[in-house]
Amino acid sequence: MPTLDEAIAFTLTLLRDRIAVNARGGSSRTNPAGSHYGYDIYAPTAARQWAIAQSQHSGHWERTAQEASGVFFEATWELCRRGVLRPGVRATSNQGVNDGGGYCLTSHGESWLPEAEAAQFITLQPGALAAAFAGFRGRFGDAYHQRAQEALRCRSAEAWLAACAMIGAAAESLLLTLATVKTGNEDSVLRAYSARDGRRATLNLIVAQAPRHISQALASGMALIAYWRDSAGPGQAAAVSPPETEQALRELLSLSQFASDHWSEIVGASEQPAAPVAGSIRQAG
Repeated sequence: MPTLDEAIAFTLTLLRDRIAVNARGGSSRTNPAGSHYGYDIYAPTAARQWAIAQSQHSGHWERTAQEASGVFFEATWELCRRGVLRPGVRATSNQGVNDGGGYCLTSHGESWLPEAEAAQFITLQPGALAAAFAGFRGRFGDAYHQRAQEALRCRSAEAWLAACAMIGAAAESLLLTLATVKTGNEDSVLRAYSARDGRRATLNLIVAQAPRHISQALASGMALIAYWRDSAGPGQAAAVSPPETEQALRELLSLSQFASDHWSEIVGASEQPAAPVAGSIRQAG
């Protein structure tokens, strides 16, 4: 049976295929991309499509589809929670059923999905995303890992502002780790960060002599700190939507992957950061 992550990825692929067919003028009635009735995606049909793809024996399709249907119900609901889908038919004139398996794309989903790369699907797969962030723990330290994982837990609880604040905090931990490993002087990094305009000063410790493609990417990525860490601080209400949270997670993942891939260019060393780095960053965060 598919995992939840696999069912989500398969469902997203079906939805994107549906968009492509409709863009070419295809009929949704004959579109085999998981739709049924008046829905853009119908979980039992998506499960059947998955079962057909897994088995070469037609006699096994229906049983396999029935066994897999539960995880596809969960996958479509998860995509609903992430703002990609919504429950219900496309319009009141369309046919629907009462089993809770039918969803349609939101306006956000319709605009995001056609342009999204397959690699971006990972942000909608809870297990895969948690594992991806956990994979950076050895390089960026315990403080980064704690904040990234707490961001995911806040997101699962639909605490959007808290999730984004933790995303900014994870980016902050990443910044301090890079600066500490590059300079080899943890105390001076923490003093620079605590001083006036400390974020800019700390970033300059990293990128002052860096090639343009490094400095621009890091400066852009570290905007996560200024936006999300600061938005949680003044004590004023802040409206944060699910799509904003998903975008912030994608940006943190992209920043983390970039910093890991270009580690030697950024810090001038190939080794992992020493254990004391993580401890001090916890105090700074």
